[in-house]
Amino acid sequence: NQLKITQGNFVWQGIPWSLSGRIEEFAPGKEPLLNLRGEARTDIRKLTRLLPEPIPPGLSLKGQAAIALRITENFSSPEVNLDSDLTEVEVRWGKAVRKPPGMPTTLGLQGTLEGEKLQIRGGHVAMGGLKADFEGEVALKGATPFRFIVQLSQYDLAKLEQLLPAVEDFRLQGTLSGDLFLSGTRDRLDPPQGELTLREGGAHFFNVVADLNHTQGEIFLSGHSVNAPKLKTYLGESPFDVAAQISDLADFCLLIDLEGQNLRPQDLIFRGGKTNLTSVYGQMAIDAEGIYFTHVHARTGGGTRAAVSGGVHGYSKPRVELSIDAEYGNVDEILEFYSGPPRQVGRKKEEAGQTEVDIKVKVEAGTFHKVEFAQAAADIHYQAGILRAYPLHADLAPGYYVGRIVWVEPPGSTALLKVTGHLEDVNAEEAQNIQSDAPGLITGTLRGDFYLEGDGRNFIETSRGGLALEAHNGVLRRFNVLSKVFSLLNVAQIFSFQLPDMAREGMPYQKITASFSLRKGVLASEDLLVDSNAINMSMVGEIDLVNNEIDAVLGVKPLQTVDSVISKIPIAGWILNGEDESLIMTHFRVKGDRRSPEVEAIPITSISEKVRGVFRRVLGLPAKVFSDLEKATQ
Repeated sequence: NQLKITQGNFVWQGIPWSLSGRIEEFAPGKEPLLNLRGEARTDIRKLTRLLPEPIPPGLSLKGQAAIALRITENFSSPEVNLDSDLTEVEVRWGKAVRKPPGMPTTLGLQGTLEGEKLQIRGGHVAMGGLKADFEGEVALKGATPFRFIVQLSQYDLAKLEQLLPAVEDFRLQGTLSGDLFLSGTRDRLDPPQGELTLREGGAHFFNVVADLNHTQGEIFLSGHSVNAPKLKTYLGESPFDVAAQISDLADFCLLIDLEGQNLRPQDLIFRGGKTNLTSVYGQMAIDAEGIYFTHVHARTGGGTRAAVSGGVHGYSKPRVELSIDAEYGNVDEILEFYSGPPRQVGRKKEEAGQTEVDIKVKVEAGTFHKVEFAQAAADIHYQAGILRAYPLHADLAPGYYVGRIVWVEPPGSTALLKVTGHLEDVNAEEAQNIQSDAPGLITGTLRGDFYLEGDGRNFIETSRGGLALEAHNGVLRRFNVLSKVFSLLNVAQIFSFQLPDMAREGMPYQKITASFSLRKGVLASEDLLVDSNAINMSMVGEIDLVNNEIDAVLGVKPLQTVDSVISKIPIAGWILNGEDESLIMTHFRVKGDRRSPEVEAIPITSISEKVRGVFRRVLGLPAKVFSDLEKATQ
């Protein structure tokens, strides 16, 4: 009543098997008891004949599989134990999923064959770091419908890169748990369904933006797509509400809708700043090739309203290409966002120098140091520690600005900032506000060219360069130097008209021209000329922008006729010239705090020949005037 099998062989579904074991109670009228073991080693592609048709598109299997099957208990409802070793099998699904040969992979199940159904009480699958249990049933005849529930318990996302190489550089963190529902027939596979829970999820974004962390929420699987409609997460220390979707797992691309408020600039694409962004919302996409932004909108407390698009192409040598379109831009605030330590883009330190950044910026309107502008544009390029913004263009209404900015920061060296540009018919007073918050010294229209460079983090003290400026038809106002000069001259007694109060109203002028050299924060000029109806002036000297000091000689040339009280003028050194005996020139030393310096009249003999030459050239005076002045003061 016992059948013993020692070296059995059979072929099933084209797969050769070895068979051993025994059948007890093998006699008429009794139910046999089974204890059989079958083993097979075959090409995995032959086993695919047992899978539902059609095979999922893009799924490729190859390699050898080892199978061990054990059948025990009653013949009418035997116990089935299946163990398979798929370590040598290579699995590819589309461009994203890959199980390389050699990765430890096992599949096992325990169940009972009841009539024409196999009831699976417990099964397990282990592939790399992925481990899951499952249960279900399979019909063995007809269309062979099947149904499985797969239970995933606390899967460590850091191990997902073993199966999805595309996510390796993202350094995924967190755990995933939940249930998957698989069903179908011999002829079709129903779209798999699943409900998963993500805890403490995180991802690295290559320092283009801060890392994702503390991500929590539910994830739903339907067919090849994944949907997470409501996740709570943090980008660095900034909270976000996120909706994420992968439309096809075989062709990995993660689409993210994000929205956040009160966000730190350094958690986004900036370096830092004293204020936060009030809101950010928009879309981004992540795939095997890079990270892409689709109109990510941002608002700041200073009024900036902008949309960012573009992306980061590649991960080993990232290339950043962005477009920023701003409805309104507060340049002072945005520059503050870049005031923190530099952000290293790229996973490895050596990659930072290989990273290229190109940003095209367009601003409809905005402000910079109280200067309103419109229709500004710039191309910004960064690579190997060198940032270039060129060309820069802004409509200042009136006038415009064109120029270039270069920021050079070699490793371990001092940063160098270079600024060049041209101003054409701009508001002179507003242009002065760029350098100081104090009210402008002159009004009118300004044009000129300049080149400045210096330590990027200590600019004024280390600055050097040059400026050539020209202003027209304005007022030289609130200038204490002129107020004191006019007081010394007793101007009210010289001229036949009433001059304005220089300390309050200022003096109208037709033209001001000057060229300056700049060295370590000291402005020097040898040709500053003020041309007005009442008086012409020229200045030779220096203004120390660091210590707020001035040291200069001022030449004054009135253009009016002397009246009957000329004898009351307390200044020696005036020369009467021409038939109408017009006043020619006198000189003053201006020295001290530039906001309120000391002013004193000086004789021509105290002025160097170099300075005399400057006054002759600038004020258009013949050499004889100076020789006459020298004789008059001896």
